[in-house]
Amino acid sequence: MPTYLDDKPLDVQAETLADLLDEARKHLADTGRIVVEVHVEGEMLDDQTLDEQMNEPIGDRDMRLVSVHSKALVSVTLSEVRVVLGEARELQDEAAELLQHDQGVDAMVKIAAALEVWQQAQQAVLHTIGLMGIDFDQFTVDDLTAPTIVNRLVDQLKSLREAVEAGDGIALADALAYEWPQMTDQWDRLLERLIETVEQDAG
Repeated sequence: MPTYLDDKPLDVQAETLADLLDEARKHLADTGRIVVEVHVEGEMLDDQTLDEQMNEPIGDRDMRLVSVHSKALVSVTLSEVRVVLGEARELQDEAAELLQHDQGVDAMVKIAAALEVWQQAQQAVLHTIGLMGIDFDQFTVDDLTAPTIVNRLVDQLKSLREAVEAGDGIALADALAYEWPQMTDQWDRLLERLIETVEQDAG
């Protein structure tokens, strides 16, 4: 079974794809790198296919793994989250305007899309802090600790969902127009600080 990691032969014993990835992780343990792509017979597996084939026998198929430094991957991921957070800001502004014009149905579509972005942002921050070993309690932005900023988001999301469930268009419009822009700005600064921290450590 020809197996390669970053175009170099990887001499491991693995019955399944899960076994192979586990062996690759052990091989990369002290390098700070993680596997980000799996190619089988020259074809890169997407996430769904990867999950489906995880426990299938490898057999004599050509297996090629690609890794990147985890810090580089985190930096790129956080930068992408900043971009979509900017899109969430636009969705929030549009939803507020729609609500002010009694177009609640269209506003709900915008709000749902914005909430999905915020969930991604929260997960990205928590994942980064865990992966990079950053001291969550001591990491600060605007003189606020990361836990305080995350908890504020949780509270804001809860209030937003309650207003949605109550059909309170006025409260929703006010929150989106006056509270969420500040929250978005703060999270943008949080992401910026995390990127700077990760890149400094990488240097």
